[in-house]
Parts: sequence; structure tokens; C-alpha cells
Amino acid sequence: MSVSNMKELCNYSLQQKKLRAAEHRREHSHEGLCSGLTQSEYNRVTVRQKTTFSKARKFTHSRMWRNNTKKFTVEQLKLIKTLWKMSKIKELDLIAQGVADHMKELLYDTVEWQIADQPFDGDDFNEVHSYVMDMAIEKMAMELPEFRRLNIGDYK
Repeated sequence: MSVSNMKELCNYSLQQKKLRAAEHRREHSHEGLCSGLTQSEYNRVTVRQKTTFSKARKFTHSRMWRNNTKKFTVEQLKLIKTLWKMSKIKELDLIAQGVADHMKELLYDTVEWQIADQPFDGDDFNEVHSYVMDMAIEKMAMELPEFRRLNIGDYK
């Protein structure tokens, strides 16, 4: 084919690209016959591993336990245990704060979804939304045994 201008060249190039793609699809189509490896094919596959391994003793065999011979008094051990508990409580507080933040977002979205059909606009909608959120939180708090013992609110 002889090409006389750029437009014909672009069209020719596009047609050739489509022909190559169609030929590739014909060559590599499996008509749904794809499957896993046979046992003999699987046995022929070799997987290389690391060939050399370190011969030296590691830190856990030598220096890690070197300073583990300290003697502590009972008071020191109690202090260590108290500090450990405090650090765990701090971690649990951080986890609880993250859960509370997430639940607040979920509650916000749920309340917004539930009152979407109500005929409120602007500030009225915000007031109703805040009221429903506060009531939902209060009802969840009343489910907790600590609040029932305190007789806060009108829990039944």
C-alpha cells in the first residue's frame, strides 16, 4: 500500500494495530480450556532457595541475655509491675478512644440517614440531629451496669 499523506498513514497504522491485536487474540485464546498444572508439569518446576546460610551465632545466642543477671528487690518488682500495668492501661485507653471516635462517626451517619425523611431544614435539622444522637448515646449508656447502679436518668 502506498501512503500519500499523514491521514492515510494514521488510518493504515490503526488498521495494522487492530489486525495485530486480532491475530494475537486468535493465537492465545484457550476457548475456556485453561487449567492448573498436571502432576508431571508440577514436578518439573524447581524452586531455588538460599544456598548459603550464616554460620555465626546471632544476637539471641550471645549478647541478648548478657545483662539479664540483675537482682531486684520485692519493692522494685512491684513498681515494675505497676508501671507495666499503667502502660497497658494507657494502650487500652488509646484503643478505646479510637473505637469511640469510630463509633461516633458511625452514629452520626446513621442518625443522619434515619432522620433524612423528616421535614427539617438548616438549624432545625442540626438540632434534631444533635438531640437524636444524645438520646441514642444515653440509651446505650443505660445498657451498661455501671449506669444502672447509679440510677442516672429514667432507665427502666
